[in-house]
Amino acid sequence: MAHKSPENSPFLTLALSGADETALARLADYVVRRRLEQIRGVAYASINGAPRREIYVEYDPLTLKAWGVTPEEIKTALGEANVRAPAGRIKNGHYRLSLRVESVFTDIEQIAGTWVLPAGAPPVPLKKIARVYEGVRERTALTRLNGAPCITVDVYKEAAGNTLTIAAASRAVIDTLQRGLPAVRMDIVKDQSRFIRASVDGMEQSLLIGALLSFAVLFIFLRSRVTPVIIGVAIPVSLLAAFIGMKLFGISVNIIALAGLALGSGMLVDNAIVVLENIHRHLEEGNSPYQAALRGATEVALPVTASTLTTLAVFLPVIFLQDLSGAIFGQQAATASLALIASLLASLTLAPPLFLALHKRFSRRPAHPADKEKQSFLREGYHNLMLLALRWPGRVLGLTALALFLALITLIINERALLPETETREVHVRMRFQPGTDIGYMAGESARWEETGRKAGMAEKIFTRVGRMENLFSAELEPGNNKADVMFGAYKPSTPTMIRRLLQSVPEGLRIQYRVEREQPALRRLTGEATGSLDLFVSGEDPEQLDSLAARLKGKITAALPGVTINSGFFEKVPVWELTVNRERLMRFNISVDDVARVLKETLAGEQATMYHDFDKNIAVISRAPRLYREDIDLLLQTPVTENGRPVSDFVQVRPAMRLRSMDRHNQARVFLLRLTSEEYSLNRMAETTRRVMSRVQWPSGYRAYIGGSWESVMRSARLLLLAFFISVILVYLLLASQFESFRIPFVIMLTVPLALIGVGPALLFTSQTLSIMAFIGLIVVVGIVVNDGIVKIEFIERRRRAGLSMDEAILDAGRVRLRPILMTTVTTVVGLLPLALGWSSGAELQRPMAIAIVGGVSMATLLTLFVLPLLYKILSSKKAG
Repeated sequence: MAHKSPENSPFLTLALSGADETALARLADYVVRRRLEQIRGVAYASINGAPRREIYVEYDPLTLKAWGVTPEEIKTALGEANVRAPAGRIKNGHYRLSLRVESVFTDIEQIAGTWVLPAGAPPVPLKKIARVYEGVRERTALTRLNGAPCITVDVYKEAAGNTLTIAAASRAVIDTLQRGLPAVRMDIVKDQSRFIRASVDGMEQSLLIGALLSFAVLFIFLRSRVTPVIIGVAIPVSLLAAFIGMKLFGISVNIIALAGLALGSGMLVDNAIVVLENIHRHLEEGNSPYQAALRGATEVALPVTASTLTTLAVFLPVIFLQDLSGAIFGQQAATASLALIASLLASLTLAPPLFLALHKRFSRRPAHPADKEKQSFLREGYHNLMLLALRWPGRVLGLTALALFLALITLIINERALLPETETREVHVRMRFQPGTDIGYMAGESARWEETGRKAGMAEKIFTRVGRMENLFSAELEPGNNKADVMFGAYKPSTPTMIRRLLQSVPEGLRIQYRVEREQPALRRLTGEATGSLDLFVSGEDPEQLDSLAARLKGKITAALPGVTINSGFFEKVPVWELTVNRERLMRFNISVDDVARVLKETLAGEQATMYHDFDKNIAVISRAPRLYREDIDLLLQTPVTENGRPVSDFVQVRPAMRLRSMDRHNQARVFLLRLTSEEYSLNRMAETTRRVMSRVQWPSGYRAYIGGSWESVMRSARLLLLAFFISVILVYLLLASQFESFRIPFVIMLTVPLALIGVGPALLFTSQTLSIMAFIGLIVVVGIVVNDGIVKIEFIERRRRAGLSMDEAILDAGRVRLRPILMTTVTTVVGLLPLALGWSSGAELQRPMAIAIVGGVSMATLLTLFVLPLLYKILSSKKAG
């Protein structure tokens, strides 16, 4: 059993061409493979498409009958003549020396000269009754690059190895080998590190741009030389502390971890902004710098700490998820949490002392009259709008409820997916043939696809694999020899256009199952599902009934979804020769059924008689019948099975039949699999249509159909993330209740959470992003962010009411005081995630839905927090007072 993991796939594939296949095979085995396996971090390298040397002892069963020799006697003679065995130890002076008896074959002539000792007949040399020669094993796999045969070397890394480091070392070794072997062409046809490197560079770029944009917001709002410098110190200090924490917790610098830092880059400055803005407010009110720093930091210490804890609380449930969501978001949440904790400590301990030190040295530049006028205009505008909202609270809340209803509709109608699509600039045509299909036929069909793809997309790199590949894990991950894969790379059109052209140019007369899909990174392949596939399982006991039901269902789905590609499991019967034994005749001649089966197997497949040692290689010596016996059933049945030479045909009756070659099972039940893929229809559309079709089918007792595949994974992840969402809401509510020592005020603040949906739904829909795991995670993160503004807002309203102000006066005064910090924290968060949301960098497709969900949710929730939250607070407070 093999554990499915990205490490089970090669991170680099090298193609060798330009010389004789035998010479290339030796070069790949003796030089290339061994040199690559010497690299630190490389687990092993496997060779595919190379001919395998074997020595054949080919005999005619009828000739053996004439000489009175059996195949078993040939095998015994070869084994006894090729011996290397210990014979004990003998004393020689002060030593005891080992004795070894050696009689090993050194060349093919010695094998041919082996004497066979048949029972009841004189000895006979092997070369008189059999042909001995060196050949290659019958091919079960082949590889081609741009239509020419090649030999590939797949390189696998250790589980703990760094892909970028190992790939760089591998490319250096390959370059060195290429310079030393100019006659051999070495092409890297697959290199996962290129996508990883581009993605890591893109995430670093997004992190840097986001931090710079957040830093620029401070100049726009504060117009101060001191505050931006303090923030400029707090950001790298927080990031440095996060990197130290990553080192302590064993988190590497990868795409997921950098995405966590990019997620936190916009929030890193929030705490410092709130603290410094409050310090500046106290300074403007006439306090000394020391008093302003002390009172400003003390006054907001509790709400700042609470807002940070609420953000951390939403990460906690997701970290402990056991499905793909936890695997994706675990490190991301951990790195973002480390950065936020560091930013909290920096804002409360580092920012006030730095303010005092820099304020004494650089006096704050007086605000320009135009700046004061802009800020006054902003506050006056908000004040007037808030007065209108307080005058007509019903209308404001009614419009908000309508917007929330429309946003929920956008979430419902949006397409769902397990993970967002990523662009790797590779397209695969994956083919599956009937079991037992000859490799020559599979190679011919693959060549037709190569020509089709060459015309459709002008691809400069076309790499083909046919048959079983040599991989320690292939038996579990890709069973069977009846598969082929044609990979197109370096094409000119976009990936969707390339896929569409391939589907429109399907070779005529194609009678195989196939699917056309883009190459997915390791994280997507971890799910084990085909891109955008919908797996439909028809379950029951009787294969004949399952076959009939599945065929009927397949026809109905094809009629309802024209153009959809439906691949199925091979319940279709394959032709076989069925041999029925005559038990009475077997008993009469003292022959068992196993004897008949053994003779046929020896004739068809042959048996390994011994091993021929050539330098450090062991070459199998196979005794078998000529090819003609493996291709002519009548001749095969003439093979002698008794000592007196009676053929197999005397004991069996032969008739052609159709039998099932394989059986699929799902959750331990016998099933027929239908896999639906389409570039035209969404996963939602295929699932809904398929459900309607299944509901109209009359299912016999004990038979049913259900949907699985990507759709099942999407639904399972959605349920778990929904659970994590509710747990996050409960944790945040409990934290707020402990802070305010009230259940009413936290309830009011938590009402901002559904308001965030007003921004999340339309943002995902208008940017054509699916409702994937990453979008759900973004929604969960929004819970921790949007309540922060509510905490600050409600805390100041409560403080003003305790000072003796009326409800409306407290709301208006809190709005005047907290408008600027609320806008600043929101804008810095939004602009910090803007590079990810816009997808500026390579590899940002995975994180983009999360960033878009956060940007849309936080932006809309902040706007509504300024107006709707005070109204809800007033209404609930009035009901309590009443």
